[in-house]
Amino acid sequence: MRNKRIAYRAAMLFAIVALFLGACEEEETIDTDCSYEEIGGIAEIVSIEEPLPGELNCPKGSAAIYFDFIPHDSTATLRYTGNWPANNARLLINGMNPPEGWINEQGLHVGSLLECVRMQITNGTCSPVVYTYPGLDLSRFNEYCY
Repeated sequence: MRNKRIAYRAAMLFAIVALFLGACEEEETIDTDCSYEEIGGIAEIVSIEEPLPGELNCPKGSAAIYFDFIPHDSTATLRYTGNWPANNARLLINGMNPPEGWINEQGLHVGSLLECVRMQITNGTCSPVVYTYPGLDLSRFNEYCY
């Protein structure tokens, strides 16, 4: 009986050591580098509204801007990925609704047209679609926001 208990404890100790050593093995790394296809176009602002309180808004006041993306190359819409429409997209700067003073300084209003680049992911696990606005001046964004 005593030998069975010792053998059981030895087996348990061996199993614990094996689990510990297995946990120390080098884990497989996942490639997180992302690649994007850039699609140039125009963003036409279709509405400017009050943002929802739970959204990332500037302390000095923000507005939610919605736009339709119109690609320069009309065949680009055939390459859109996933369920990411090009209509009624949000104009976000660093993930937040832009400040009202900055919007006014940029002269943005319903019907405004601005140069825009739709970047859609082709490789990796980053944001599937990102829009950039090369013509907007961000130099005073923080001043209006904070």
